[in-house]
Amino acid sequence: MRAALLQLAACLALASSLTFSRRNIFKGGVALASTTLAPEPSAAASTVNAGVLYDTHSGMSMPASPEMLTKLVDTAVLGPIRKTRGVLCVAERHDSFDHHLAQLRSIKTLTAAVKRRDESARVAVGLEAFQRTHQVWLDRFVNAKAAADGSYDFDFEDLLKAVSWDTTWGYDPYHYLPILDHARKTRTRLVGLSPPPELLALVEQKGVEAVYGDPVCSKFLPEGGVDDALGGAARRRRTLDGMAAKKGCDEARVVDIQNFRDEYMSESVAMHYETFQKDPVDRDAQRDGWLVVLAGSRHVAHRDGMPHRIARRVAAKTNDYSRSDAVYRGVHTIIPEVLDFPVEARKFPSTDYGDYVWYMPRRPDFDPRVVNNAPRPPPAAPAHRPS
Repeated sequence: MRAALLQLAACLALASSLTFSRRNIFKGGVALASTTLAPEPSAAASTVNAGVLYDTHSGMSMPASPEMLTKLVDTAVLGPIRKTRGVLCVAERHDSFDHHLAQLRSIKTLTAAVKRRDESARVAVGLEAFQRTHQVWLDRFVNAKAAADGSYDFDFEDLLKAVSWDTTWGYDPYHYLPILDHARKTRTRLVGLSPPPELLALVEQKGVEAVYGDPVCSKFLPEGGVDDALGGAARRRRTLDGMAAKKGCDEARVVDIQNFRDEYMSESVAMHYETFQKDPVDRDAQRDGWLVVLAGSRHVAHRDGMPHRIARRVAAKTNDYSRSDAVYRGVHTIIPEVLDFPVEARKFPSTDYGDYVWYMPRRPDFDPRVVNNAPRPPPAAPAHRPS
């Protein structure tokens, strides 16, 4: 463990020697955030770093440079086999712009690695921020037609209005703009994962068992019910600690809601594999391809939120399509976190926590009242009014 501490300290020393730069690219009236972690001008481009990646399996730490992230994805996530499929969960703190940028880098790295092996392979992105019922709007956004001036016939603002973002999610939408813009530019499918608020309200009012007992509601619920024993007392304690602010709801309902959300979103992942990944020619086979799941840390960390449920449900959904020559690599997890000093041995997680922890240095201009605000487009010029 001491060796791991020394190694991590060395990596962080490298990370702290780098400077942060941010620039905004404006296209079609919308600010496209492009944040780079750039070294001093004299340093080599290969040293670009955004913190440290900690491998819980080996106990080794490595600079989170593009090269190291690519190597990790190639060797540990995809493995030596040319055709693969699987799920990569990248956690987030919903209001952390740096976390979302780490997610974007993970998406780009995995996509490039998969495409190098098989150009026909598909990579999609599933988001907790959108509901399964939002799929028609996500598809329309990704496939929007661009005009000569760079605008789209269904743009970012149109998407926010269509899904009633302020009431269905509410977090800063510009945190997600770089990911959404990348998906549209590359025609990467976006998958809505979350349940509609009406179902969550019923679970909160009646509990999971009562909702499943309703013949009408049961048609819209995850098949096979909700595994409320997964994670045991430790998960229950984490859930209650993390949702302490939810007042007016007893502890059993709080746990019910969290388990239901995890089960529903995991079912959304499995449904994507059952339908979207089918081979268009051989319907008894699946294309090779990956789904990158972007969800809150409480759904990803410790594996007992979504990862274990995804593994179970994908296996059940794709059992009839197992003749694909694409090897299923399972569910992998990356969990971004801000590393505080001093580093203590007890803070190093085990494999039960996740596969990789992306420790990110705290920004020099960090303000705890405003967590990593995303760039904004410039204010619109006031309309000319004749005197």
